[in-house]
Formats: sequence, structure tokens, C-alpha cells
Amino acid sequence: MTPSHLEMQILAALEPGPLHGHSLVQAAQRHSPATLLSEGFYYEAIYSSELRGWVHSSRRRQGGCRPRLYRLTAKGLRRLRLARRAASRTRAAGRLL
Repeated sequence: MTPSHLEMQILAALEPGPLHGHSLVQAAQRHSPATLLSEGFYYEAIYSSELRGWVHSSRRRQGGCRPRLYRLTAKGLRRLRLARRAASRTRAAGRLL
């Protein structure tokens, strides 16, 4: 299964460090402002990334609630770097044409 653009946005947004769900969605939206979608699409990409082992979530008590904290896994970081290399090669090939 090929990773989606949204999944790569999620991984890139988590690269600096762990984030809670809403903050993660906002950070992912900043990575590609031309692709503003409803939050549901981003949460689906977060869930899919978690199933692939690229993202790990945990719950931490904050006051009366337990929001999820998402972090990039080593596998997710490898996938993000691979996607960036592929995109770089594609851009380089496009400049040759």
C-alpha cells in the first residue's frame, strides 16, 4: 500500500517531537496549506500511520481528560526520509526534462 500525502504530512509534523491530536492536525496543515481538509481526513491518516507502525500514541492524564499524545517511531522516521529522497529525485528528474 502506498503512503498518502496526508500520511507524509503527519510524519513530517511529528518529526520535531510528540503532539496531541488537534495540535498534530494543525501542524500537518501548515506543512501543506494548499491541502486544507476537514480534521476527519487527518485523523484517518493518523490512524493509518499508527497501524503501519510509523506513529505511536499514548494517553496521558491532563486535568480531567486523557488526550492522546502521538510520536513518530523509528520506522516512521525511516519512511519519511525515504519519501523525501524519492521526492527529491522526482524533482531533479523533472528539471532535466
